[in-house]
Amino acid sequence: MTEYTKASKWPVTDENGTHVGDIIRQQGSTLWSLQRRGMNRPFKRNIPSLEAAKKLADEHPQIWAGRNFNLRQGVAHLAIWTAILAGVLLAVKSAIG
Repeated sequence: MTEYTKASKWPVTDENGTHVGDIIRQQGSTLWSLQRRGMNRPFKRNIPSLEAAKKLADEHPQIWAGRNFNLRQGVAHLAIWTAILAGVLLAVKSAIG
C-alpha cells in the first residue's frame, strides 16, 4: 500500500531531544530518505514508507551521532588490502629476479 501524507519532513531527535536530522519524502515520489543534520544530501534513500524510515532511524542511532565507522570492519579491510599488496609485491620481486 502506498502511503500518502501531507507532511514531507519528520524530525529525528536523539535521546536528549536534540535535533540530529530528518526523515524527508523525496520530491515527486512516495519514497522517503534519511538526512543527518549538516549533510548536503541523504545518506539513505528510497525507503518505501514513512513507518519503514522511522524504524530504520530508530535502529541506527550511531549514524545520527556521526559514529558510523566500524573499526572491526576497517581493520579487516586493511588486512585484506595489505595481503593483496604484499602478494603483488612478491610477484613483481620474483619476476624481476
